[in-house]
Amino acid sequence: MIWEAGGPPRPAWDMVSILEVRNLYVRYSSHTGVASSAIVDVSFDVKPGEILGMLGESGSGKSTLAASLLRLLPANGKIQQGSILFEGRDILQAELRELESIRGRRIALINQDPLVALHQAEVRTRHHSDHTQSLATGGPG
Repeated sequence: MIWEAGGPPRPAWDMVSILEVRNLYVRYSSHTGVASSAIVDVSFDVKPGEILGMLGESGSGKSTLAASLLRLLPANGKIQQGSILFEGRDILQAELRELESIRGRRIALINQDPLVALHQAEVRTRHHSDHTQSLATGGPG
């Protein structure tokens, strides 16, 4: 039960969703242009206090789904249709600046594999920053 000031308690299932995914379709294109569906018609909600777990065999689309939620698919991946709302924001229509303001602060992806646990763009930025700092201080670079 959720207690709100000035009103009766209401069941947790009646709360507004933090994350709403509706009818999501994602595909990948090969270097020859052949398209393969990776996610077909996925829908779910996550409400405050809930935890959603994804189970599936290797290659079943778990990582693709997670990357889609943050619009971090590789160049050959494409969200064909559907909607993703996070805290009421339309992730698929959001500008890059808006996405950058919520990624890592409000919603994040941590891969299971420690070799890919940091997004490559961040690793490159961090490496460049460390290298630049080393050059500026005369340290090894």
